[in-house]
This record gives sequence, C-alpha cells and structure tokens, in this order.
Amino acid sequence: MGHERGNTLPKSKRWRELVQQIAASTSSEESISRIAQATLRNVRSRFTRMRHDPGVAAAFTFLVTLATSNARPDPARVLSEAGILPPEEPTPVGLLRALKQWAARSARSPEYAEIADRAAGDAMARWYAAHRATDALLEFAREPYESWRGTATGSGFCRLARLFFAALTERYLNYFVEREASAALPTLHGRDAFKAALHEHVEEVSNHAFETARITESFAAGWFVKHAQARSPSPDEVDGFLSLAFGKMQEELLLEEGASA
Repeated sequence: MGHERGNTLPKSKRWRELVQQIAASTSSEESISRIAQATLRNVRSRFTRMRHDPGVAAAFTFLVTLATSNARPDPARVLSEAGILPPEEPTPVGLLRALKQWAARSARSPEYAEIADRAAGDAMARWYAAHRATDALLEFAREPYESWRGTATGSGFCRLARLFFAALTERYLNYFVEREASAALPTLHGRDAFKAALHEHVEEVSNHAFETARITESFAAGWFVKHAQARSPSPDEVDGFLSLAFGKMQEELLLEEGASA
C-alpha cells in the first residue's frame, strides 16, 4: 500500500458500533460481532474482484471523461469524440443513460457492471444536487454543463471520485449486512426487526461509507491533474488508479474489521 497505518481514518461511528445500534435488542454481542466482521470481509472480497473488472473501469472512465470534457469549451463535443452519445440535457438521469449505452460494449460482469453503473449514477446525482443552478431550465438554455464545470479541477474530481467509491461501498455494505444478519439471526421476527432497523439507519450507513471513501481523496486530485485534466487517460492509467483506490479501501475496511473483533 505504500505505507502502514495503525488506525482507521476518523469516523463519526465505527462499523461495529453502527451494527450494534441497528441490531439493538435483536442480537447477542456475539452475533453482532459476527455480522459486522462478515460484512466487512465480504465487501473487501468484492473489491478484490472489482479492481480490474472492465465494467468498473468503464463506469469510472465515464466519470473521468465527464470531468475532462468540462475543462473544454464544448463538453458535449468531447463526450462525442470519446464515443459517448451526449444527452440532450446533461442531468444525472441523462448522463447515466449515456453511460449505460456507452459501456454496453464492454465485456462486463453483470453484477459488477450494474453496481458500478448505479454507483456512478449516485455520484453524479449527489454532485448535481450540490452544484446545480437554482433555475435549471435557464441553465440548460444558457450553458447546459455549467453544473459540471467544477469536476474539471483536481479538487472537484477528487470529490466526484470519493462519491463514486462511497456509493460502491454503501451499496455493498447494505447488501452484505442484511445477508449476514439473515444468516446469523435465528428467528424470522429477529430478521424482520433487523431489516426494519437497517432501513431506519440508512443515512448512517451512507455516512460511514462516505467517511471510508475519504482515503481516495489523498491521491485522486494529483492523479487527475497529472493524467486526465489535459487529456484522456489510457486504460492502463485508469487501471492503476482503480488498483490503488480499491487497495486503499480494502486496507481501511481491514482495519475496521480488526476493530470489530
């Protein structure tokens, strides 16, 4: 990983503490620990497989291309030159549709393609909600890509990248914690109660994922400025970024897993 860290990044709540709060009185301490550790272990395993998956690379490359295009006067033209059909209105929904059409040519694992596309959609939706103009119709008439201009900077791109990795982590945390709870809890009542509590704590799970993905900010801005701001990065450069990012995320989850023991 390039360096050793003895502690996880600061978080508002450790994963085991969050699982304990979700489980409340439905589980024993032993069950809570098992659910928390198994969830993190499974997410780390998925990240190992996703590091070089073409579908994940396609979704991330789309975000990079979106950011790079906004450093140019005509973003739609840059997208078109990259083989991406620009949407009539570059909303998150329109861009996600463009991503799916463009990435369909990749030989992708259906599971990883779907989760990566959805994570990219989540990242774009969260960026857009924070940066869109008050009058969206006026924005589209005057400058359709105005809300995305900030992604063309190192600081803007590292935020977009963090949103992407947070969304990936959040989706897998929700999936695996529910699966592990179903296996660990002995009664139907306990499993149903856990699912209901998980739904109530969805924002906290999202926040934990976002805090975990902070590790990507330490190198995303520098990578973008060096490899993507003035040109399109090569597949090998994208692969190198994803390998480093997923490795850092796995390291962070491993430290969390140790803290949950």
